[in-house]
Amino acid sequence: LDFAVGMVTERFSPHGQALARRMATLTVVIFALLLGWMCVLWLDPVGIASAGFDARKFAGTSFNFIYTERTQTLGWPNWVFYLIMPWFAACLLIHSLANLIEDLGLHPVVALPPITPAKQLKDQGGQIAQPGQIGAVT
Repeated sequence: LDFAVGMVTERFSPHGQALARRMATLTVVIFALLLGWMCVLWLDPVGIASAGFDARKFAGTSFNFIYTERTQTLGWPNWVFYLIMPWFAACLLIHSLANLIEDLGLHPVVALPPITPAKQLKDQGGQIAQPGQIGAVT
């Protein structure tokens, strides 16, 4: 048996496919915004700044102990590892907005030039860097 997996949107008309793509991208943009907002609420940069960056004072007034917790093995502050979340939310927002701009047709999709095979470069007189050799294709 030969199984094929397809998307439901493959059965849509071209207009329906474009609409589904826009809606999916808009959903990702909304998710990125909500994740960013949740990170602001979770890390509370305004609250820790208003507490003078004193983690104990901040934890005592807000009951947010994120800046006082430490890892069990190394004793490092947990909040350092949590900084990946707002970074991810920001990167997700940038990329999803770029995709939404392309999906809405506000910016044309730029096609990349095809990759030239090494044999063709060599035939054209270009040099190929050998393993262990410092340098690039010239």
